[in-house]
Amino acid sequence: MTTGEYITIFAAILVGLAVADIALSFHRLLRAGRKVKWDWLSPVMALIVLCYILNLWWGLYHDYSNVDQVLFGWFLLDVGTLLALFLMSAAVLPDDIPGERLDLRSFYLDNRAHFWGTYIGYLVFVIAKNSQLVVRFDRDTDIWLAANVPLLIMIGFSAILIWSRRLWLHLLMIAAQIYTIASQWIFYVIQ
Repeated sequence: MTTGEYITIFAAILVGLAVADIALSFHRLLRAGRKVKWDWLSPVMALIVLCYILNLWWGLYHDYSNVDQVLFGWFLLDVGTLLALFLMSAAVLPDDIPGERLDLRSFYLDNRAHFWGTYIGYLVFVIAKNSQLVVRFDRDTDIWLAANVPLLIMIGFSAILIWSRRLWLHLLMIAAQIYTIASQWIFYVIQ
């Protein structure tokens, strides 16, 4: 096996844990039945996190499928990104259903600092990886700016969401994330 194949297997384990966490949390919500006051925010965010996980998995598979040697720093950035995504998947849905009742809107709003904080961590790792690409492959700074300025804006907006309970701000970020995911998927289809 090549180094890339070993790393792909390692990444698959972390990706599998993240997907399993979302699936198990959603399963618990479904089993709780009437104890759950459903709201669309948390399930939509869980779907968005699942899409980010799939995007990362596809990107890592593409990056490592034909690689014989990997720099340790490169690997560490990918591990950090995977761990941040796992933490996002763990934060997006409740782990336990309290005995009386669970309001998903309240859960989302009460948990927003944890979720958006881990999302900021994820974006920091993505920016670091983009920066390493520019340095490693001697790419133009304009490429770095094009890739990272939107991410820096999303970090700033996410920081606002940590403190704000205003629903319209959260809706804007959800729309931005759906746009980001759709554009990545279109890129993967074209490629």
